Amino acid sequence: MFDKYRTRVEDTPELNLIPVMNLMVVLIPLLLVGAAFFHIAVIPTTTAKEGGRSGEPSMKVTLKLQVLPDTLVLTGHTGDKTVDVNTLSATFQAVDGSYDLEGLQNKLKALKAVHKSSDTVVITPYDALPYQSLVSIVDAVREELIEQPEGDPLRVALFPVTVFARDLGTDEVDGEGTEGAPAPEEPAP
Repeated sequence: MFDKYRTRVEDTPELNLIPVMNLMVVLIPLLLVGAAFFHIAVIPTTTAKEGGRSGEPSMKVTLKLQVLPDTLVLTGHTGDKTVDVNTLSATFQAVDGSYDLEGLQNKLKALKAVHKSSDTVVITPYDALPYQSLVSIVDAVREELIEQPEGDPLRVALFPVTVFARDLGTDEVDGEGTEGAPAPEEPAP
């Protein structure tokens, strides 16, 4: 009786791994080819850091560009108290749904001419901003294209360090700010 059991255990067939190996041979090249299309383009940016070096007077100007649905608001600050903050600020209204990127770039060129060591712009876009609009704004902030009579246009850096941040002063719901909205009522105990 035990001899029958012994033969059953010994006659266990080996696993056929050839179909699994064939599957891996097909899947690995497909995954590698698919990964090549993952990184189409990269816009190098950073995120805002908490804190910073305070108490160091500097002629560097840090600009903040707030992107609203119909307006671009540019503000700036510097460690030098002699610089008038109003000269660093500007507002650009959108016309027919497109932002005034030429006016923004002209203001940035004027600021760059005065504050040559400045290179940082903090961009705070609203949540529903279309991606192509954001890319156009970042391109206008980072560099100016100067047409050449022959060949490719000359690229001149304006404010190449772009930092994305979120305005914590307002909570946005569907693209509309709720700044100053009444706080929700607490339930009664």
